[in-house]
Amino acid sequence: LFDSVQAHAPDKFIETLQPAGFELQDARTLGFDLDLDGDDLARLLQMTPYAWKARPERRQALAGRSGLRTRAEFRLLSLRLRAGP
Repeated sequence: LFDSVQAHAPDKFIETLQPAGFELQDARTLGFDLDLDGDDLARLLQMTPYAWKARPERRQALAGRSGLRTRAEFRLLSLRLRAGP
């Protein structure tokens, strides 16, 4: 959909949650490969902001694919609210 991939920075939220009283307990990355057929690919696109951010011709090209092999990764953060003073 785009000329270059820009990775997200999931740990940036830790800095915003610490002043609110949260402490990071654990952080893990969960990843797995995905083999998507054309219908799955269309559904995945609709679940993301790229469904309306990407240029129409790029969305059309993606819609014309019969499938795609890609990787999904999620950053899981376990936080605990610090006890009061």
